[in-house]
Amino acid sequence: MSGIRTNKLIQQAVKAADLPVLWSWFRYGQSIANSVAMGREVGYESLSEAGEETAAKDAHPNAKSKGWYRDFFIEDVEIGGVTGIKAICEIPLNEFLEAAYEEAPDEHQPLYLANLEMQEILREIALSDDWHEQDPDGEFYQDVWDVSRRFQRELILHDELPVSDTQTISQYLRLLRQAVAATCAVSNNNLTSDHTSELYSLAEIYHDPIWKLPAMRISSLTVHGRNKRNNGQNTARRLRINFKMMLKIR
Repeated sequence: MSGIRTNKLIQQAVKAADLPVLWSWFRYGQSIANSVAMGREVGYESLSEAGEETAAKDAHPNAKSKGWYRDFFIEDVEIGGVTGIKAICEIPLNEFLEAAYEEAPDEHQPLYLANLEMQEILREIALSDDWHEQDPDGEFYQDVWDVSRRFQRELILHDELPVSDTQTISQYLRLLRQAVAATCAVSNNNLTSDHTSELYSLAEIYHDPIWKLPAMRISSLTVHGRNKRNNGQNTARRLRINFKMMLKIR
């Protein structure tokens, strides 16, 4: 199971058990502040094997037994109208993320959904062998243009984002559109790695640091749980450090 699904499932359990865990909205939906280390692959079979041990006596009063979590994940957990971990693991990733993003705060949801469109178009570039074939009607480039402009507009509407962040991401989107246009203009017979290397590099850095920049800012604004003020300040500090590192890369 991917880390994205695992994190979302754990977040659902945290909410159901009413545990005092720090969480916020981040790149792929609601995210627990501290990453969870796991000794083995988590899935339907391993959860079925969980015992009926009770929660430790010194744990939080809301702590549940392993059996409670086993039953919750197998029978009760629900994401996007799909119930049970076995069925949830079978949801295509884009549908899983769309369901997760639908729960976003109203002021951030359009940006999350625009980001999902960006992920899908970049995934097509990364995985498809024929997207760059000469397109006399320019349909693929038009899709890239429309999706990237929609994402850019949503960024601009988030006036809580630093202007420098918005400008940097806008520059990235312009470079992406230019690289797609240049690649589509070359006939398939003459296409070489020189034509596609820049585009693939741009696709690779979308999740980190490009999408991570606004996601970290949203995280600092949506922290819930104990010590949320300090965590918000720490997140903002990490955002500034991340941005400075990105400028050095560029």
